[in-house]
Amino acid sequence: MRPLELELSSFRSYDHARVDWRPHELVVITGDTGAGKSSLLDAMAFALYGRTPEVGTSTGDLVGLGKHNGEVRLTFQMDAQVWRATRRFGKKAPQPRHLLERLASDGGETLEVADGEAEVNQRLVRILGLGYETFTSTVLLAQGQFARFFASKPGERDEILREIFAMPSLEPVRVTATALAGVAGGRASALAAEGQRWAADWATIAGAARRLRSQAAAFASVRRLGPLAAAWQVGQFELESMRAEYSRLAGARADLPDRSRREELNRLIEALSTEHSAAEAAARTHQTELDAMRRTRAEAEQHHGGSIAELVAARADAEQLASLIASLPARETELAGMRETLIGSEESLDQREAFVNGELQAAASLLSVAGAVEQYLGVELSVRNAQAQIEASQQTLISATNGRDEAEAELTAAEAAIRASQLADHVAHLRSGLAAGDSCPVCGSVVAALPAAAPATSGDAGPARERVRLAHGLFARASAACERASTLGAEVEAALIAARGVLPCPLEDATAATVSERRQAAAEIASAAETPSAVIAADRTAIAESRGTADEIERQIVVGRARIAQLEGATTRRQTVEEVSAALTILQVLEQREQELVVQERASRSNLEDVRGRVDEMERAHISAVRQAVAIASAQIAEPSVDSTIRAAETLLAAERLVGLIERKQSHLAGMGDTTAVQVASLALELRNHGVDDPSTVSSMQSEAETRVDDARQTLTGLFAQAADSRRLAAQARAATVEQGHLQAVADDLKANQFPRFLLSAAREQLAAAASLRLQDLSAGSYRFAATEPDPLAILDVRRDATRAVGTLSGGERFLASLSLALALGDIAAGAGGRLDCLFLDEGFSTLDAESLELAVAGIERLSGQGRLIGVITHLPGMAERLGAAIRVSKDPAGVSRIVDT
Repeated sequence: MRPLELELSSFRSYDHARVDWRPHELVVITGDTGAGKSSLLDAMAFALYGRTPEVGTSTGDLVGLGKHNGEVRLTFQMDAQVWRATRRFGKKAPQPRHLLERLASDGGETLEVADGEAEVNQRLVRILGLGYETFTSTVLLAQGQFARFFASKPGERDEILREIFAMPSLEPVRVTATALAGVAGGRASALAAEGQRWAADWATIAGAARRLRSQAAAFASVRRLGPLAAAWQVGQFELESMRAEYSRLAGARADLPDRSRREELNRLIEALSTEHSAAEAAARTHQTELDAMRRTRAEAEQHHGGSIAELVAARADAEQLASLIASLPARETELAGMRETLIGSEESLDQREAFVNGELQAAASLLSVAGAVEQYLGVELSVRNAQAQIEASQQTLISATNGRDEAEAELTAAEAAIRASQLADHVAHLRSGLAAGDSCPVCGSVVAALPAAAPATSGDAGPARERVRLAHGLFARASAACERASTLGAEVEAALIAARGVLPCPLEDATAATVSERRQAAAEIASAAETPSAVIAADRTAIAESRGTADEIERQIVVGRARIAQLEGATTRRQTVEEVSAALTILQVLEQREQELVVQERASRSNLEDVRGRVDEMERAHISAVRQAVAIASAQIAEPSVDSTIRAAETLLAAERLVGLIERKQSHLAGMGDTTAVQVASLALELRNHGVDDPSTVSSMQSEAETRVDDARQTLTGLFAQAADSRRLAAQARAATVEQGHLQAVADDLKANQFPRFLLSAAREQLAAAASLRLQDLSAGSYRFAATEPDPLAILDVRRDATRAVGTLSGGERFLASLSLALALGDIAAGAGGRLDCLFLDEGFSTLDAESLELAVAGIERLSGQGRLIGVITHLPGMAERLGAAIRVSKDPAGVSRIVDT
């Protein structure tokens, strides 16, 4: 199994992450402690098995903080196949929550899909060849569990070896073998008793044989009459068939027309054919005349310059051209006079309008000065009002400040009284359980004399606190009002300065009297200019209307000139009105003749359609029935069918041919029937001579005799079968006894101290031999496993030629031994389906000393370059630089893990 890609969504501290394993062989996953490195391995375990080394099968702790659901997706390759496992978790996770897909290639289309937790889990175990416990002991070595297999007890090792070597417990097999041995013994006894019950009686068998011979002789005498009876039955069948065929031919002949009917239909066909030919000729003649007339009309239109409609338009254009040429000079003279009059009127009007506009501007200037003074007076009033408001809010603030101070002093006194009361209560409580000479429960010293009892007090600071709260609220509102008043005062002061800066008169003239005087003077000037303005506006409207009229006349002149140019350039040969009228007369005469020919052509075509309709009616009323009768008769006498598209005359010829053929066949059948009747009578006479009056009973006589023979044969066969069953049951009883002995021997061999012990011993030796090769390679030949009993996993120090206990190994040596066992377990577990091409180590050497760490890292480096993906999780500095490619994981201040780079 080789991981290709891992995707996480809302998994633990990851919002979203993607790891591409494809380019890596030896990769270090590094980052600070708690950054989320181990979560990447947990995600792979969860995608494959639906559980993780830390939380097992519970998914509640896997969902990221603040998320409702998450997803893990792992794409991996097993041999030549690519798979993608998807697990979704959380309360609101979408369906399907467990999904397994087989892909055409890495990133290719989906070829196969499985869903559902049970189905996906079973398929993945079959594909990988590993259960969860074996996977976490051979492929994914989680944090704190790196040397789990190496340091585990013998019984725990045996459980892992049974799964890796496909050796489930043999105890159920032993129990089954014992039960089957008992069943086999009981079956042997039962078969022996049954065989005695079916012992054969040879006298009965001999009597049954004699009865069989007697019945066989009687059956042979009856069977000799069979050929005669069969020949009689065949003759009878042939006679019936000939009679049925004769009747069928007669029925086919009945629907075909006789000679007189065929002659009548032929005459009708000839008459309609002649009429149809004449109608077709007339239609062709009228069509030819119409086509010639249309060509003549087209030539005339080309000669005279267009169709009737085009000539009508040309005549109208000629009349319009003559009219325009005659009327344009008068219109141009009229336009020149209007333009000269308008120029004088506009000059006089402009002079009067300039005088009136000067008077109105003077009035507007007076009004502007009055408005500015009035605005200044309003701003000055706002300043005075704002100053009064500021003084009032300051007085309110002073009162609120005094009230707040008084309420806080009252609250301080109330709280002091309450504390004194509580102290008195504590003293009284302590006095109630103390005596002179006791230890103080507060400081632990000896009490020489009891403290004096404090007077009881009571108090409630609630009302004082409420008054303080109200006073603070009033103070806050007064402060805000004071601040708002100050802001308003500053704004109106600024507005007053701005208004004074643009005042259009001296400051001493900015009074209400100045405003009134100037508004009165402006009103008088405006009233005096009102009447001249109205007259000027009316004159201006009249001039505009006159100018519009002149513009319209000028436009009409321009349009007329353009129309003249258009009409004069419309054709290379300009025709007069009289020439166009003469051409119109010629075309109208040709058009009238064409319409007459159209009417004639339509009449001849209508006549042709009428004749064709009568031909079709004849087909439907007469010929179709004859054609159907011919088809039916052809099918009944096995003749080729007639094509339904042949003409009427050919259909009648086919009917005539079929009538003759049917008559000849009927004559032949009559002669054959007479000959067959003589043969049947001769066979019946011969059977009567043998005592058979009814030849049809010979078959039943044969069946009855054959039944008696079969009954005798079955009786004899049953007796022989009883004898054979007796011998067979005796043989089965002997075989069941032998089987009982074999099964009991298997049950004895499967006891725990027999064959199962041998299998586990062989498995340990095989594992130790495979791990020994790995350990020698990783330790540069310094160590190997014993690989023989009594302890195949004992460590041999090759340099000292001595066996070492696990406790004497250094951290680095124990690391290499555990790594060798993990690699060997993976190779053996995948032996049937190929090597497991990945190994992940999670903090397996974080506690090693410098020498042990160097030994462990060197062993890991030797693993690289073999096509296997080796992933190492560590937070030790310098590991990424030492081992090469790295995946760095960090966690931001919000607690979200991210893959920084790869």
